[in-house]
Amino acid sequence: MRSGACRIFVTWNPIEQLKGLANIRLFDADNRPVMESKPKKMNLRKGQMSLSSWEVPIASLSGLYRRDVMLDGKPIWRGFVSIRP
Repeated sequence: MRSGACRIFVTWNPIEQLKGLANIRLFDADNRPVMESKPKKMNLRKGQMSLSSWEVPIASLSGLYRRDVMLDGKPIWRGFVSIRP
């Protein structure tokens, strides 16, 4: 992993089949988009545990951010992260 970056891991255990393009979006405290990862193809069966990860550049970021896991452009999970230099 590069300096000034972090890796976001997502553990999947879907209750129904998930198929589409998944990516991560990061928003600042004012709800402005900061970055978006490259999409990855997902094809998970019901109950199939799987792990995905994305590397996110954070070199110039500091503060509280919302991160959304997106599937075909729709948020399916949301969390918050505090980045400190």
